[in-house]
Amino acid sequence: MDTDTPPGSSPTPRLSRRRLLGTGAAGLALAGTSLLPATSASAATRSRVRVATYNLNTGSAAATRADMDDLAGRVALIGLNESMGVEREATAAWVRARPNWRWFRPVSRAGQTRFKGSNAVLWDQRVFALRDQGARFGSKSHTPTFEIDERWITWVRLTHRESGQDLVWIQTHMDPSVERDGRPREDAEARIEGNLTYMRELKALAAAKSERAEVLVGGDWNVDARADRRVGHHRFPFVVLEERDAPAKLPGLRTTYSHFGFDVAATSGPPQTGSYIDDLALWVRKAETARVVRFTDHHVVTGLRSDHRPLVAGLSIDHAATTGWDPA
Repeated sequence: MDTDTPPGSSPTPRLSRRRLLGTGAAGLALAGTSLLPATSASAATRSRVRVATYNLNTGSAAATRADMDDLAGRVALIGLNESMGVEREATAAWVRARPNWRWFRPVSRAGQTRFKGSNAVLWDQRVFALRDQGARFGSKSHTPTFEIDERWITWVRLTHRESGQDLVWIQTHMDPSVERDGRPREDAEARIEGNLTYMRELKALAAAKSERAEVLVGGDWNVDARADRRVGHHRFPFVVLEERDAPAKLPGLRTTYSHFGFDVAATSGPPQTGSYIDDLALWVRKAETARVVRFTDHHVVTGLRSDHRPLVAGLSIDHAATTGWDPA
C-alpha cells in the first residue's frame, strides 16, 4: 500500500482484515435513528472515506476522462451508471492508465442482454481490496425509446484496508419517466411495475449481503427523492426501499437524503430547481451499537459534463478490532 494518503481516505493506521458478522434483516429498531458516528468511538479507531454515485452520460471520451479525473481526486469508490459505448471505452482506458484504480463491469455472456454491464463500480486499491463481485438480474425494462431491454444490479465486496471491515457496494439503475411531482405518471404503468420488481430484488440482495458485510447502494432511481418523500407513494423508493424512514422498520436501507435533507444541488436538471434522482443508501442496522458504517455528510458535485451530477457521501468506518464482532 502506498504511504501517501489516497484521495477520499483518512490517514489513520491500517489494521488487519477481520470478517464482519451482521445482524441480518429481522427485528425491531430502537427509537432515535442516527447515521452519525457514535461519540463513544475514538478517532484512532475510526476511518473516514468518501464515495460517489454518478450517471456518466457524457457522450464524449474526453469528457468522460475529465470527469473521472475530477471524481478520483475526491473519492476512493465510484458507482457508475450508463457505462456503455463511448463512456465504457473511455472509462476502461482511464482505469488502464491508473495503476491504483480497479473496476468491475459485468460482461454479458451468450444469450444475455448487452445492458448487463451498464452499471459499474470503481475503487482505489490503495483503500479497498476486492473480495468478490457479481451481477443480478433486476427486471425487464420498459423503455423502448432508449432501447433498453433489461435492468441489472451490479455488486462488489471489498475490504476497507485501513479498518479491516468488509463492505458490499451495490450499483443500481431503474426505468425513467415514472413520476411527476412525486406521483405516478399515467403512461408509466409498465415501467412502474418493472421498477417495483427491481426494488424487491435490490432489497433482498442488500439484506442477504448484510449478513456478513456492511452494505451501501448507489444509483439512478429516476424518482425525485424530495417529491417522493413529500408524497410517499406506495410504489416508489421512499416507501418500498426506505419504508418511510421509520425507526421501527430497521434494519433497512436509508438514503443520505433521509438523514441530511436536500440542502445540496439537484442531481438532474437545474441545480436549484431540478430533481434528486440519484441516490446513496446505507443498510442501517437495528441497534446503534451494531452500526459499523455511518454517513457523515453528503454533497453534489457541480460543473461536470454529464446530464447528471455526482452525489458524494462521507463515511465513518469503525475499525474491526473495536467492534466486538466474532471474526469467524
